[in-house]
Amino acid sequence: MVGDGYQHYWLVECVGFELAKKICAHFEVDGRGQRIDIPLHVGGTYRQFVRSLAERLDELDREGKSSTEIARQLGLTQRTVHRHRARHGYRRDDKQGKLL
Repeated sequence: MVGDGYQHYWLVECVGFELAKKICAHFEVDGRGQRIDIPLHVGGTYRQFVRSLAERLDELDREGKSSTEIARQLGLTQRTVHRHRARHGYRRDDKQGKLL
C-alpha cells in the first residue's frame, strides 16, 4: 500500500505506515474514517503559540530570510508571512521599484 502514494501523507511521514494504519483503525467508526482535530501546540495556550510563532518570524525576518524561506521553515504559507509583515509595518529595502 505504501507504493500507492500513502508515504506522502503527513501522518505516515511522522510515524510510519504501519503505525499510521493502526491510528486510523483506532478512530474508525462503522468502517469509515473520521475527521479528528489535533491541537496545533502541546502545552500553553493558542495565544502563546501564535506569539512564539510571530517572534520566530520576526527573528528570521531580521536575519534577512525571504518570505519563501520563512514560510518553509515555520510551516506557514508565504501569504501568512506577507500579512504578518504588512500588519507589523515592515519596511524592507527591495530592489523592485515603486509603481507611480
